[in-house]
Amino acid sequence: MVTTSTGLVSVVITNFNYGDYVCSAIQSALDQTHPSVEVIVVDDASSDDSWKRMRTFEPRARCIRVARRGQIGAAMAGFEQSGGDVVLFLDADDVLLPDAVAMLSRPFAERADVVKAQGYMLTIDRLGKRLGQRLPRRLPASGCYRDAVLRHGLLPLAHAYTSGNAWSRSFLSSVFPLPRRGWLDDYLPDLAPLYGRIESVPRAVVEYRIHGKNAWYGSRVLTQDSMRAYLEKQDWKVDFLADHVEALGLPADRAAWKRWKRSWRDILIEFVVARASGRARPQRLTRFMAAPLRAEWAKLPPAIAASLLLGLIWLLPRSQGLAVAHWALRARGGWADLA
Repeated sequence: MVTTSTGLVSVVITNFNYGDYVCSAIQSALDQTHPSVEVIVVDDASSDDSWKRMRTFEPRARCIRVARRGQIGAAMAGFEQSGGDVVLFLDADDVLLPDAVAMLSRPFAERADVVKAQGYMLTIDRLGKRLGQRLPRRLPASGCYRDAVLRHGLLPLAHAYTSGNAWSRSFLSSVFPLPRRGWLDDYLPDLAPLYGRIESVPRAVVEYRIHGKNAWYGSRVLTQDSMRAYLEKQDWKVDFLADHVEALGLPADRAAWKRWKRSWRDILIEFVVARASGRARPQRLTRFMAAPLRAEWAKLPPAIAASLLLGLIWLLPRSQGLAVAHWALRARGGWADLA
């Protein structure tokens, strides 16, 4: 762990065919106000001119090229070359704000048990113009969530996407290597509470670019196939988390974790997929309505409102129930946005 706010911080930038954006990402990492930053850029076998553009920043940034490994493999390759006790993974289409490293590294200097610090992300368009949206809507309170993970499995807590987080080296060393399936965000946010404290910084730290190819942008499309794929993904994420918990010698009730899922929205997605396919309701009415109320951090008035809404959806005839369910899943800007 770093002991002062001036300790070395590694920024690992992962790139695949983002030649139009990678230079902005590298420059933003080099322009940090924090006094000790190393920048490592990993090109994941791009077929565009990314590699040529990246190398114009040498030797200020260390550039590495690897055979196609996906985001996770590229990130792990960069981590192996890094030396900081705090590590940021920056997607090549995003841009760090100038004080990002300083703000995200400070919690690690102040507390030895911090494994993750996260801040807000401001959306920008393809050309870098601010779109006026902050992600997520509200970060959870700083604290230790290990016991909550052991009780509930996947937690319905909002978190920053990849570029909005900083991680302790000790935590990353404990959980790497990860499977190359999926993205860093499929693993690190759910594993981090098992190892220490999560700190939420109440400031924007990164500009998150929306350009039509982002995984997040595409995930907002509400279709049967996308919802079915989402549920399958949540199941394998539960299995991965449960395997990891058991490897630590801790209890993991994977059957209950899968039954209650990450949140009541996931249970509603399961309901929609079943009913749209002509199958019976997958949950009893009482369990369906209980989903929003069971989380220990749920705020009572909105949880009661959600419970009553689920009850209405369950009781309505199939077509009307599906219409209300689709409205509910879209109401907060996208079914995959669980903030």
